[in-house]
Amino acid sequence: MSEDEIDLGEAHLLEHPLHTCPKCDSAKLVPVRDGNDVNFLCLECSRCWHVELGRVWRVDPGTCERCEHFGRCAKVFATDHQQGESAAHPPVRPVRE
Repeated sequence: MSEDEIDLGEAHLLEHPLHTCPKCDSAKLVPVRDGNDVNFLCLECSRCWHVELGRVWRVDPGTCERCEHFGRCAKVFATDHQQGESAAHPPVRPVRE
């Protein structure tokens, strides 16, 4: 492959870098925007994830109130944190293990 050619696998990784939800392992992830960033909402568990610099972390819905899915994410986020998930240290993992 020459320098001018793009590997479609790499292009796909840039468009959709998260293949499954880190929490429920569903592949039903859709890109959503909060105005500035692109995050990935899991349609199965309603958790939202951000991918950057090869890492994935849970989005705090308080940072993206302009997103049309805010209510859905905020409800699950609140429930998770009542059950003990740390707000200060959301789950972080490499994009590819």
